[in-house]
Formats: sequence, structure tokens, C-alpha cells
Amino acid sequence: ATGQEADFAAFFGTGFSTGNASGAMFINGNDAIVLYENTLIIDVFGEPTVDGAGSAWDYTDGWAYRNANTGPSGTFTVGNWTFGGVGNLEATTNAASTAPYPAKTYTNTLAISQQQLLDGFSLYPNPVRGGLLKVQSPSNTVKNISIFDVIGQQVYQRNTTKTEINISNLKAGLYFVKVQQDGKIATRKLVVE
Repeated sequence: ATGQEADFAAFFGTGFSTGNASGAMFINGNDAIVLYENTLIIDVFGEPTVDGAGSAWDYTDGWAYRNANTGPSGTFTVGNWTFGGVGNLEATTNAASTAPYPAKTYTNTLAISQQQLLDGFSLYPNPVRGGLLKVQSPSNTVKNISIFDVIGQQVYQRNTTKTEINISNLKAGLYFVKVQQDGKIATRKLVVE
């Protein structure tokens, strides 16, 4: 955030650039974070709508760092992250911390390349009312469709060649849809009304 550049540089021993950022995130260490690109979910940390204080993913005044070769992912798995511990960033410098933040150590040889994304995929209506959801792609092969709630629990799974699925058993709320087909993947946010 503006005005904290000097504190950041003193703690980490290097400055940072906000690039084209137009605002700051206000998180306090027990908030979940969902990273989007337009409507595509890129990564999820924590359990949205859950106060993480005292949870396995609590990082208050500390840090969380994705383990190498574990993501990004549209669902949260606590075992895919390393934590510095609550209060760990209260030392005078990163090097003086009992568990220094491991900046620039992440690698991902298992990442899904842009060519592996499921092009031509559509999901509608969104928001959905009445329980019928259209899941279309350019191929007629079997699609593996999984739907997760905001805390990462799978609430629907089906392998199908159909373009319409019945989700009338889902309660109103926010969900994440993951579709795998022909070795390619698509992930979208879904609102059920």
C-alpha cells in the first residue's frame, strides 16, 4: 500500500513495484484470497466466506507460500502451502525471522500451459436459475465436470457427453466449475440463484 514502500524495503532488503495497480488489498492474515483473470479462476487460497483465525491456513502477521509444482488451482488444498507461522513477520528483517519468507523459490514444472486450456468453452446461464446448466465445448468427447463450493468441497461430479446438466440439488450461492476434456481444462465461477 502507498506509504509502506520503505517498510517493505527495510524488511525484505529490496523494493517493490506496484506496476499498474490501482488499489490495495486489505487483508489481515485470516482472509481467503481468490485470484481471477476476468471470470477465470486462476488460484484459490483459504476458504472463502470463512474467518481463518485459528485455522490450519491462518497467516496473521505471517506468510503463506505455495509449494513448488502444486498449482495454480481452482480449489484450495492446505497441504499445497507452506506457512511461516502466525506472527512470523514481526521480526526487524526477513533474514532475522525464525522462518524467512522464501521469495523467488517457487517453480512449477507441472503448470497447465496456455495450449492446454479448453478453448471454445462456455457455461451458461450464469447466474443459473431452475437447475439446468449448459456446459459446451467444441468437442463431443466425454467431459469430466466437477463443481466445488466456496470452501473447496466437491458437490457435483459427472462424466458426460451431454451439454446440459441438472444441478437443481445445489443451494443458492457461489461455486467453482472445473471441466476437463481431451487433456484440457477450464475453470469458471458459477452463481446459483
